[in-house]
Amino acid sequence: MIQALTLALLLAAPAFEGVAPIDGIAAIVDDALIFRSEVIARARPQLTQHADAGPAEREALEREVLAQMIEEALIAADAARLHIAVTEAELAGALAMVRDMNGIDSAGLEAQIRRAGMSYEEYEAQLRSYLLEQKWLISHTEAMDPYLFPDEASHTAAYAAQRRILVEALRSRAFIEVR
Repeated sequence: MIQALTLALLLAAPAFEGVAPIDGIAAIVDDALIFRSEVIARARPQLTQHADAGPAEREALEREVLAQMIEEALIAADAARLHIAVTEAELAGALAMVRDMNGIDSAGLEAQIRRAGMSYEEYEAQLRSYLLEQKWLISHTEAMDPYLFPDEASHTAAYAAQRRILVEALRSRAFIEVR
């Protein structure tokens, strides 16, 4: 009886207005879920730029985006453990810096974001994630004095190498399942 009722509800579900299809899980990172719709939304700007990409290229791009999102989830969890967070003031400051660097106002920034295929909320979330990663990385690399490097490129390369090492350490301690 219950199976018949469940089947009837599932078959009738598309008839309900506003009901979205059940989203698939793209990955599990410890306690965090990354949904397929989130991967597609994150990849949308790049897929828009490469509209002529074939299915294999689109799939490769989505795998790359998923890998980035897994790293972000690992970093976010470690940042939370370390009590590192991005404040609203920091986010507002970063948004102001983006506007100033591009010589545009808030409406112009929102228009640029929409043209890139993102919503303003998605952009804010990505910017917040970037800021969190920077704060997390700085907390782990405070001893890396920029004056020890001969040039900016060497300094940037050292930070990138340290980031890879730190993320790999997080990966080794985490449960990650890609579906």
